[in-house]
Amino acid sequence: MNLLKSSKLLFLTGTVGLFGQALYAQGGAYPAVPAPAAPGTARPHVWISGGPLAGSDISPNLVSFCVGVHSWFCPADLRKYYATDFIANANGGSGMNVYIVDAYDLPSAAFDVATFSTATGLPQLDGVGDHGTFTKLTPFGLPPSGVPFGWSIEEALDIEWAHAMAPKANIFLVEALSSSYFDLINAEGVAVAAADVTSNSWGSGEFASEVTIDPTFAASHSPVLFSTGDGGAPGGYPAYSPYVVAVGGTSNFRNAMGYRSSETGWSGSGGGISVFEPEPPYQAVVQGTGSRTIPDVGLIADPATPVIIYSFDDGGYFTVGGTSVACPVFAGFLANVDGARVFAGKVKLGPAFGVLNPELYTIGTSSLYHYSFFDIIVGSNGFPAGPGYDLVTGFGDPLEPALSYRLVTLIP
Repeated sequence: MNLLKSSKLLFLTGTVGLFGQALYAQGGAYPAVPAPAAPGTARPHVWISGGPLAGSDISPNLVSFCVGVHSWFCPADLRKYYATDFIANANGGSGMNVYIVDAYDLPSAAFDVATFSTATGLPQLDGVGDHGTFTKLTPFGLPPSGVPFGWSIEEALDIEWAHAMAPKANIFLVEALSSSYFDLINAEGVAVAAADVTSNSWGSGEFASEVTIDPTFAASHSPVLFSTGDGGAPGGYPAYSPYVVAVGGTSNFRNAMGYRSSETGWSGSGGGISVFEPEPPYQAVVQGTGSRTIPDVGLIADPATPVIIYSFDDGGYFTVGGTSVACPVFAGFLANVDGARVFAGKVKLGPAFGVLNPELYTIGTSSLYHYSFFDIIVGSNGFPAGPGYDLVTGFGDPLEPALSYRLVTLIP
């Protein structure tokens, strides 16, 4: 079932918060999903599944929400699930630069991530000792804030969950003036020129002129990630660009100890066969359609197995899903890989087209596959999940310490 089309679109209104954005009314209908993108624009791929959580308001104490196993993941929960803390010599991504591109301004961004960090036991992004830093960039002027629905939650999610998975990395938020492709790609150019990894949790349906945008991604010296969408097949652009890593979505289930019990492809995971983008050389080993297919990998996204985020401007703590979660989570993982590579005396990961994607596809079609990915064979987004590469989760969910080891040792 196409969840985006079957879910009720929700536009919540309320009073105005301290930083000028609309607060969410208590008890609204969920999931809340941003409206489809108008022509020439993109939308965030976030699903709001609940909130504001009762009693959370602006309290720094999330103990009751993060102790034990709940239906949502807190940062320590997901690092345990993915065993990220066992990535050898990653040092939490210390010194690595994760760039995030979003539309519009989130005035409370620094306050949000500081509050979230205190509440969930993360180090502050204050540059003290080996802590990372948080920087908001507005290279084209200060964008308007609070419009349209979903972008403020998206920005809080992106910052907080890249930080959650790479707790010592530097996080940069590049704010585009609007959700138009013109403005977003301008902001993208700023990010890819400086980033060690760039995370993007937005997109739209494909359009004929998309290939003229690809050179921005091709110019990057480091991996550029895009979420594949949240309406199931056929997925969307820019994830279809052969110059990016396309990150799809999974449903993640835990046992009583908090470890993986099972995992399925999320029905909203964007995936399919591009109408306009040619098949990149690295995909020849898994398909022969002549066109780019997505996703490449799949990580946590189901709003029924959500993560928690904090946005003061929106009224407190929320639980959220969508491939908007998967993208910054994978970006944090790659920052950890870069940290391990630097420790080993190697250069950081190279661009998606020339280095990372070819390596992912080499590993995914080798005897190392089942040691590097959790193969997801259950689930459908319109296409069925199945053994090996599929159009729901790509190669599946990275087994992060093992995949990190191979991305450190196998890439010169």
